[in-house]
Amino acid sequence: MCIQYMIKNLLSAGLIVGVLLAGAANAQLEREVARYLASPEAVVRFAVEANLDDGQKSDIQSAIRAARDVITQHELSLLEHRQAIVRAISTPDLDGTAALTNLDLLLEKEAKIKREHLKLWLKVNSMLTPEQRETLVNMQRKSRKFGAFMSPEKRRQMAKMRSHGHRNM
Repeated sequence: MCIQYMIKNLLSAGLIVGVLLAGAANAQLEREVARYLASPEAVVRFAVEANLDDGQKSDIQSAIRAARDVITQHELSLLEHRQAIVRAISTPDLDGTAALTNLDLLLEKEAKIKREHLKLWLKVNSMLTPEQRETLVNMQRKSRKFGAFMSPEKRRQMAKMRSHGHRNM
């Protein structure tokens, strides 16, 4: 009984650490991609400043909607696999095979979601002229520097750090 409890806790902790590390890796990749491509959010937000025409706006909105639909389906599947993992490790019998099978399926869905995100960034940026892309990337960089895409909590933390003499984080 004690061994099963330890295994459950280790599996749960491993999943949590894995998710946290994956989140950090995703954030790093997004920052690197954002050096060269405008995020779909930035394209929509700064459409006027980048002089997007009505056709571009419409095409970009359609691409975002289509990607959102695909990503939502994958995210629903992710939820099912997470729940299946928890069920497999929370039973007295501890079904490791089911947990690992569902982890593999969950990781496949996560990879598909990441692929869809990058595909959307590429598709949206391919609809822009080089000048528009450069304008948007620069605006995106400036807005991130000043916290426009940060959560209110992160903005408060940054302001507190600056007030205590720290430079930009």
